[in-house]
Amino acid sequence: MSAVDTQIKEDAKVLEKSATRLAKQMLAKQRKIAPFARVITQEGKEEPAEVQVGRNASDEEIVHALLSQLQKSAKAEHIRAACICSETTFIESSIETYAIRIRIEHRNGPSNQLTTTFRRLPIGIVGYAKPKFVHVPHKIFV
Repeated sequence: MSAVDTQIKEDAKVLEKSATRLAKQMLAKQRKIAPFARVITQEGKEEPAEVQVGRNASDEEIVHALLSQLQKSAKAEHIRAACICSETTFIESSIETYAIRIRIEHRNGPSNQLTTTFRRLPIGIVGYAKPKFVHVPHKIFV
């Protein structure tokens, strides 16, 4: 495996673990995930990506603002990898299903989306499933 391949895998692993940990913390405290983004800078430092949005911005508006900000950072070559994390709801086998959605992209590698389903009960969030990975088109490093 080349040094670039190793870096791509390591960056993705760092972003996946960080985003998953933060998402689960939000669910434990607030029972909801406020969309957020994390990046790996050109120097290899992991840090949050921040955007200014209106106080009443919807999750979709926040994700769009994060995506726009990350695209600018990618174009300026300030970042080498990034992820956006949000909560999604979909119907699976006629049951409303909740999930943590993490999109991870790398300048020199693939774009993947991880979806980790969970159950939302009156007692709290339970039953995190194993993440499902799918390749998706790049939206940040375009």
